[in-house]
Amino acid sequence: MTDRTALLLQLQDQAITLSTLEAPTGYGKTVVLNQLAAKDAHVLISLADADPDPLSIAGLFHQRLQTVFGPLAQSRLAYDLQKPSVTPAAIAAALRHDLLLYTARWTVPLTLLLDDAETLTNAGRLFLLSHLLSAADLLESFKVRWIISMRTERDLPVRSLYPRMSVQTITTRDLAFDECAMRTLGLTDAQCIRTAGWPAAVMLASLGTEPAEVAHALLLMVPEVLLPTLRRASLLNVWRSGDPAHAHMRLRDGWLTDARSAGIPCQQLHDGSFELHPIMREVLEAELRLRPEEYASAHGALADTLKDHQPMLAVSAYLEAGNEQQAHDVLTALLPSLQSGEQLTAALPLLLRVVTNEASPLFVTLAQALFDNGQLAEGLRRAEIALARAADRAPVLAVLGRMRLRAGNTDLAETYVSEALTGSLPKEEAMLLRAQLALALALQARAAQPHLTSQAELHAQQVIAAASKTRTFGEAELLARTALVITHALRGLRDHARHYAAGAWAALQTLSAGTTVVVCLTQLARFSADDGMDDTASALLEQARAMHGNARDADSSLSITLARAHLALRRGNAIQAATCATQAAHLAAAQHHVPAQREALLLSAITGVLPISNATAIRFGELLRHFGSDPAISAAEAVLTRVFVKGFPVTEKWRGDSALPLEIRALVAVSAVCAAPYDPLWLAEVMDLRQRLGSGAITAYAHLLGRGLPSRLLPSSVRIEVLALQRRPTYMLNGQPFAVRTPLMLPLLLLISNGTLTTREIDTLIGREYGESVRKAALSHLRTALKDACGWPDSVPMTRGELSLLTWSRHSDIDELDYCEFTQLERLYAAPVYASKCVDVPSALDALRRHAREKLHVRFQQWLRVDADAALDAWQRLQNVDAQLGTLSPVRVGVLGR
Repeated sequence: MTDRTALLLQLQDQAITLSTLEAPTGYGKTVVLNQLAAKDAHVLISLADADPDPLSIAGLFHQRLQTVFGPLAQSRLAYDLQKPSVTPAAIAAALRHDLLLYTARWTVPLTLLLDDAETLTNAGRLFLLSHLLSAADLLESFKVRWIISMRTERDLPVRSLYPRMSVQTITTRDLAFDECAMRTLGLTDAQCIRTAGWPAAVMLASLGTEPAEVAHALLLMVPEVLLPTLRRASLLNVWRSGDPAHAHMRLRDGWLTDARSAGIPCQQLHDGSFELHPIMREVLEAELRLRPEEYASAHGALADTLKDHQPMLAVSAYLEAGNEQQAHDVLTALLPSLQSGEQLTAALPLLLRVVTNEASPLFVTLAQALFDNGQLAEGLRRAEIALARAADRAPVLAVLGRMRLRAGNTDLAETYVSEALTGSLPKEEAMLLRAQLALALALQARAAQPHLTSQAELHAQQVIAAASKTRTFGEAELLARTALVITHALRGLRDHARHYAAGAWAALQTLSAGTTVVVCLTQLARFSADDGMDDTASALLEQARAMHGNARDADSSLSITLARAHLALRRGNAIQAATCATQAAHLAAAQHHVPAQREALLLSAITGVLPISNATAIRFGELLRHFGSDPAISAAEAVLTRVFVKGFPVTEKWRGDSALPLEIRALVAVSAVCAAPYDPLWLAEVMDLRQRLGSGAITAYAHLLGRGLPSRLLPSSVRIEVLALQRRPTYMLNGQPFAVRTPLMLPLLLLISNGTLTTREIDTLIGREYGESVRKAALSHLRTALKDACGWPDSVPMTRGELSLLTWSRHSDIDELDYCEFTQLERLYAAPVYASKCVDVPSALDALRRHAREKLHVRFQQWLRVDADAALDAWQRLQNVDAQLGTLSPVRVGVLGR
């Protein structure tokens, strides 16, 4: 502050008997004391005007008191000062006597303003502390106050007086100018930062004078012997007593105390350390730079102190010292910890200075840093150069694969990663790389390329199989399970997806916070929201945000912001979804994360056409500018514009259009089925999409469109399960055993497997040993049994001779063959499907048995890649359970794509 009114009032508080102003040179302590000296009963005494002995100090007091208040008729001090010899105690007693006489002139206490206490010697300090400040007669009179300015608390240690006096301390912070005061004086933002409130520098800057002049002037008054130490110490971020770095930097003993006593401006921090003023640091570093040998020596010593705990700063210091080789060595040792994009971007300036040789092991790291910094083409070019020169190609291929994944080039990324996995990567890194590829492929399959689903699952299954063999469950398996949550949902196998989600959630509890965990949490939150489990989704997202608070990395921020947009859309809050989607698009653009940017802009475009969003403009511009050449995006834009902007009805050509993104298909299908609730084709489309995207997505879009769903599409809470891989199937309905008569055993199995069953189909499933009347009534009997068991009259819809369980949650152990652990396959396949039915086997049952055998065969082929011996032994035993397994193509050991 420039207006000292508040501070002056604080210092005039008569209840405070001792005030100290503790600040370096240039903080206006003398100005404050001069302003106070104009008040009644205040006298300014500059201790620099006296010699440091007690007699001279007493003489100065006598002179100033007489000058300001006039002579005393009965002054003992005047008499004692004329004696040829007098003790400090006697002269102090005489001074106290005169002070008390002066106090009788006013009704307010006498205030003594002592300036320049840093000039005192030990004898002078003892005289003031023992004979004046702590004297009983002055303390008991309550008529004398003290305001003392000093550079540091060591200039006049008054702490011992705290119990006997009311003390306040005015520090550097209180005396510094605040930003408002500096702006009032006309300083710019840059000047405010540079001067940092140092009053002397601020005043010079306000007058158009270079503020560094005050630092130069101050250094002229500093003892010459201290200057080399100050120059070297200016390289330290903070000054801390007892810092081991002082010895490495060859700083003289007691230098910090000496520097503060010399008035060098430094701000005390909360931990007791000191931060040198920016201008003083600038001047000292400039002085150091004028001495090249001293400059190099100081930076080399600083680097030696930093290389173990702050290696990035050490690299910079070595470069300043001219030691490029040492900088290169430290940076090379730092390679394993340079993983995130933020770390690489921070290291880029150093890498550009250090890495001048294409053969350097840091060359590929430089390429990655350039890529993460937005120089995509240059980063990829240098990575390709590194690949061409690399003796060990695998690590470089891994880097290139991750670059291509981030850029959205999944085909090329998979090529690079697959080749890297055949190389010399450590097992843990290879498994993590494969898992990252699996998740990236799964996300890309969900966004635009469903044909990538099977590739994502293959990579994910290989990770899980390898992890189960080594009994490890780390980040790689977590990523793989998360990928399988996405792919199984895309294939409409939501029960399988829930199984993997539960496994991923269990794994999360054993892992520490990090980017991988945050990313997986956000994907699980999105899956839960799709399933309509808003509370679970919110809890998962909050857990991700709490973890992100500790890490604060850009990838986590992007994942969380995208998930927030997704959850807001599923809750029916289009405005919040649009806001979060826009934020996510900006984050993705800043990180050059092409798939995430595409998804965010697509979500933004969807919210722009919803009637509930109150959008002021359709958000297609950015989407088309970045991805207009993408056929899926151009098709999506055309549909959204035609249906939701221009208001044309939905046409049949968009039903089941795999060229459209799933979210667009769902929005269009919900709009169509709400307009035509009895259209069986659109009903079937929405049911299919509900299995892929989840009931929460369908319900949310109906709400956002302001329409009601047909009753057949309302979510059901009924769950039916079948164990079909047994001699006779067993059924569970909502967790309870459900028994049906033998003629209905196979029809119910096919109903659960397919979701629907017609009168014509059921007639072929019931053997001729049952009469025609049984076959004709079977569908009605089955519906009645299911309806009675679940207790919901309308839960089993039947129209035009077709029974439907599409709205139920259905689970079969046949499907479990897709995702169970390899070691559980033998237990799960206890028998062919409905094995006891071996006479007059209907074609539908025979097809279901072949389907189960093919699933089992595929899983064994995968198992062979991980543990050939165990897989072959189990396959041999299973042929005793089902001889038909021997008719399949031979189970052979495949080539591991590692």
